[in-house]
Formats: sequence, structure tokens, C-alpha cells
Amino acid sequence: MALDLSLMQINLLAMNPHESDAYSRALKLFTTSVIKPDHDLRRLASDCHCYEELMEIRFHCLTYLQSLKEVHEIDSPDESDELEAEKIVFEKAAAAGDFLIRQ
Repeated sequence: MALDLSLMQINLLAMNPHESDAYSRALKLFTTSVIKPDHDLRRLASDCHCYEELMEIRFHCLTYLQSLKEVHEIDSPDESDELEAEKIVFEKAAAAGDFLIRQ
């Protein structure tokens, strides 16, 4: 837990000065907690046969968190946000067997 706390502290220190309000800091911390892989939770979801659904819910949460950032004008989405969203959609399709390999 000490390592996690120090990483969060580093993230807080790296924030832009104009993002000093508590809502912005809380939103960034929560987003970090959703993005951070929880291997125990993912293993449990796999054992319960709901891993894909868990990842879908994660995707919806990240989308909602991004909309909160935009509504509150905390920061604009960047290329990495789009790449992450595309990666999740691709992984979900591949896991569901919907992805066709084209030759």
C-alpha cells in the first residue's frame, strides 16, 4: 500500500497548477484507480465467467469519467485516451471472437 500511496502522491504533484481544486484531484485519483489493473479482481471475474463483462463495465466507467473531465473542463482528451479506448474495443472484440483476421 505504501508504494500505491507514493505513486498517487507523484500523480498529484505532477498535476498542472490550474488543476488545484479538490474535484479535479479526486477525479484524477479515481480514474487512476479504474485504469490500474487489479489482478485479483480480474482472476475472480474470470473464475466467475464474467471477465468480458467486467472489462465492458470498466470501459463504460472510463468513458463516463472522461465526460466528467470534459464537462468540468479539467483537461481535453488527448491521443492516448483515444488509443486506450480503441485498444479496449479491439480486446473486447477479440475476446468475444468477433474479430476476423483479414488476409
